[in-house]
Amino acid sequence: MTAIKSVVLHGYRSFGERSVVPLGAGLNCVVGRIAAGSRRSSKPSAGVSGAHHGAPDEIVFCGTDAVPAARRALVSVRLAFGGAAAPATEWTRSRDLKGGDGFEATGPADRQNPRVDCLGADTRAAISGLVAARHTGAVILIDEAEAGLPEGEIEALHAEIRVLASGNQVIAATHDKRLMKAALSVVGVTRGASGSSVAFQMKPPPSLR
Repeated sequence: MTAIKSVVLHGYRSFGERSVVPLGAGLNCVVGRIAAGSRRSSKPSAGVSGAHHGAPDEIVFCGTDAVPAARRALVSVRLAFGGAAAPATEWTRSRDLKGGDGFEATGPADRQNPRVDCLGADTRAAISGLVAARHTGAVILIDEAEAGLPEGEIEALHAEIRVLASGNQVIAATHDKRLMKAALSVVGVTRGASGSSVAFQMKPPPSLR
C-alpha cells in the first residue's frame, strides 16, 4: 500500500518557516486557512496546493516583520510502500522567483511513481466511483468535498470516505467536525506569532501517540 508519511513545507505561500506534517494510514483531515504570505495578495488563501500551481510571486513567501522573504518555495513529500519498514521515496519540488522549477525524486527507482488520486471537479461522483470499483492501495486527496451538498448527502459522502479509508490513505481538506472526529489524524493550519503559517497536530497519527 502507498502512503504519505510526511509533508515538509518551507517558503511556500505563507509557510515562511519550515513546517513538517506527519500523516498516518487511513483517514487524515486537514483543517484551517493559510495565512497571508504571497506577494500578490494580503488576504488568506483558501487551501494548500502543489508548489507548481500559480505564478512565482503567488507561491514564494514574501516575508513578515519577523521572518525574511524566501528565495524559493519548497514542498517535500515522503512516501512509504508496503509498510513502515519498506524503503521510502521522497519527492521534492521547488520554484524560485524567476519561475525556475526544480524536482528531485530519491529512493528505489521502481517506486517513484506511486498511485496518487487527486479528486477535483465533481468530487462526490469520483468518490462513489472509487468505492464501487473497490479501489485500494492508493493515496487519495480530497478537497472540501462537502461544499454545496445538502445535509443528507454529506452524511452519505462521509460514509463513502470512511469506506475508501479502510483500504487507502485518504487526505481530506475539510471543516466538518464529524469527518474530523472519524479521522485517525487531524492537521491544523493557523497563523503563528511570526505572521507565517504553522501546521500543528490537532490529533496526531496513532504512530506518534
